[in-house]
Amino acid sequence: MRREIEELKALVRGLCAKKDVEPSVDPNNVPTVDQHNSFKASCSAQEKQHGVSDPPTMPVDSQECKLYIFDEVAMKPLAYYAHSSMRQGNQIEVQIPYTIMGFEMPVFLSFEDIYEFINLQEISANCILVYMRYLEELCRINGQAEKFVFVSPSLISLVRTDTEDAGRRERADNLLSFLRDAPKERLYLVPHNRGRHWVLGVIDPWEDLVLYFDPLREKKRDDFTELMNMALTDWKITTGEGIRRRRDCKTKISNRPCPLQEGSVECGYFILGENGLAM
Repeated sequence: MRREIEELKALVRGLCAKKDVEPSVDPNNVPTVDQHNSFKASCSAQEKQHGVSDPPTMPVDSQECKLYIFDEVAMKPLAYYAHSSMRQGNQIEVQIPYTIMGFEMPVFLSFEDIYEFINLQEISANCILVYMRYLEELCRINGQAEKFVFVSPSLISLVRTDTEDAGRRERADNLLSFLRDAPKERLYLVPHNRGRHWVLGVIDPWEDLVLYFDPLREKKRDDFTELMNMALTDWKITTGEGIRRRRDCKTKISNRPCPLQEGSVECGYFILGENGLAM
């Protein structure tokens, strides 16, 4: 299990960032070309022994590739691992801590999750959760654990796209449970799915401010706005901030610069990158 998590860390180290922006990767922890070739050779020998066909390739000519910076040295070993070890239904298990979910729970990445990620297809919420788990660990290593909190998108995102108000009270309460006892200058990173489209909110409750990142740059954000207002209004009341400020004063939601996605599936990758860049 520990080995699988280390391999997963190699994946997220090679994850995306905005074009022309250096990714926050420790070069000492990225596999070298020699290491990659050695890994590839060993995988090829295993494939010949077990009769495994060629693994899925990286989309080198895809238009979406120009939007991201990928470390192919770090990604290709993952492709070989997924193809050789996970094709029979095996999964990678990653424990998500209570600081992200509100309770501890395992998340399982399947072969399909890895394949879709490597080939720049629509990624699952589990991939975003695992990347948040990695960023949280990075914050602890860098002594920033008290400054950033990551909130699971499954706690606040729309479950059904036909009725935006469905379960909004419960979702606002989920967000409020993270905001309670929030110290000043702590930021909350909140990925939100409003129906097959990912956006990111960065909340500063003491400033009554939410930074909003949308790769589509759409004006429609009704569910996200109402969700933020409900949670932060309740937070101001429970902390006494509602006495200092008008309770009916709407939270300021500020649109922030974000790369414009060119297709229909890149939003998840942009939100992964914005999570790291917002830090």
